[in-house]
Amino acid sequence: MRNSVFNSSQTSGGTGDHHRPSRSVAEHLAVVLDLAIDYPRTAERIGLGQACGRVLAETVSARWDIPSFDQSAMDGFALRAADLADNPLGLPISATIFAGQAPDQLAPGTAARIMTGAAIPAGADTVIAFEQADDRDGRLRAQPTLGTHIRRQGEDVRAGVTILTPGTVLTARHIGALAAVGRSQVQVARRPKVAVLTTGDELLSPDQTPTIGTVIDSNGPFLAAALVGLGADLGTVVHCGDDPARFTQTMNDLADNDLILVTGGVSTGDKDVTRAVLSANGSTFVLVKMQPGKPQGAGRWGQTPVLALPGNPVSVAVSVAVFVRPLIHALLGTTPPPSTWATVAQGWTSPADRRQYFPVRFTDDGQIAPATPGGAGSHLVTSLAQATAFAIIEEPVTKVLPNTPLEVIPIN
Repeated sequence: MRNSVFNSSQTSGGTGDHHRPSRSVAEHLAVVLDLAIDYPRTAERIGLGQACGRVLAETVSARWDIPSFDQSAMDGFALRAADLADNPLGLPISATIFAGQAPDQLAPGTAARIMTGAAIPAGADTVIAFEQADDRDGRLRAQPTLGTHIRRQGEDVRAGVTILTPGTVLTARHIGALAAVGRSQVQVARRPKVAVLTTGDELLSPDQTPTIGTVIDSNGPFLAAALVGLGADLGTVVHCGDDPARFTQTMNDLADNDLILVTGGVSTGDKDVTRAVLSANGSTFVLVKMQPGKPQGAGRWGQTPVLALPGNPVSVAVSVAVFVRPLIHALLGTTPPPSTWATVAQGWTSPADRRQYFPVRFTDDGQIAPATPGGAGSHLVTSLAQATAFAIIEEPVTKVLPNTPLEVIPIN
């Protein structure tokens, strides 16, 4: 079994944590990304109708010039500019050219009505828009400007030029470009199949009513939605309690996935089954210097990568933004989009010894403010719905002041 290994020279002094190594966010992220090293990236060919959101796995070049012929950019008249300049009485209109036609050569000393997108006839070098011309008696009179309103062959792209490269996350604009160069199918990276396992005897499904001592399992639905949004192939989403034997069997059942996400039971409680079972099978659990989301685990179940996340909902959301999102991108062969920066409209406090990920909302003028009065409490799941991003506050800072620039990463 291939396991993640941590240098345990640094420890946390918290109660029950004196044997657990402490790591920075960057150090734990490096271990998380290491789980993707052996992932067998394969491709599949799919139709353009299914390709939006998928990751391109091939280089795509133009098969022909685009436009593939000189064409009119306006509804108007095609002509040779010199002919009109030399003829004060105007030019007779000899033909009408519609899009989709292959026109005959333009008769010398004449003009042709032409529609947008239609091919420029041989012999013409200019298009005059209808609204700039006078053709009341069947003769064209206008002031021509040589070469106007013509889309030249290959001005968009020349045949053989690369238009898209592997790793591109395909959007509607990419789909349009693929179709334009004659691709009805495309090779894309196979989506990693990810399973979700939530733990805890106290958890209920959303259609149940909680009583004292029980809570609704929101982590399962959240992770399922987050994984789909990240481009993963959602596998089984399952809950089990705190029984080690059942947990072990569930992990065995999920081992055919490309990744398993487990939430809850990662700390040092008497019934923290995730940490107990996964540690015995080679995974390592650490205290990451972050708030929320401090306890984290990583390793493998057999050959299947496993990430063990905290159980509190906001901690799970932060863990997805900081660790799961980069890992899914690594499995897909892409890189996460860069973070952005924004200034603080309304300040707050932050712990001194950990990097804080604070739920914020954007104000009307583009600044950020606390999403709710509750701040970064790891249990505030409904309050999290009011946030659009996490603001990052580095360890030395204890008080975030208005007008401070902060790095922000999206929640979704």
